[in-house]
Amino acid sequence: MARTPGADYRELSRLWTPAAEQYAHLGRMQVEDERFRENYERIADGLAVYMRDAMAAYARRIR
Repeated sequence: MARTPGADYRELSRLWTPAAEQYAHLGRMQVEDERFRENYERIADGLAVYMRDAMAAYARRIR
């Protein structure tokens, strides 16, 4: 199950704290990289795009 962007960011920050733009870039990878997109799309159609958009919105909040 996909996590919320906030939970995802907090989990990622345990290993590395990405800058807002880096986190937004990770979100773009969910759509642009087929390997990531396929994993999300197996869960639900459109989930990769949703996660990209949600991660971008979260990145704007943490700037």
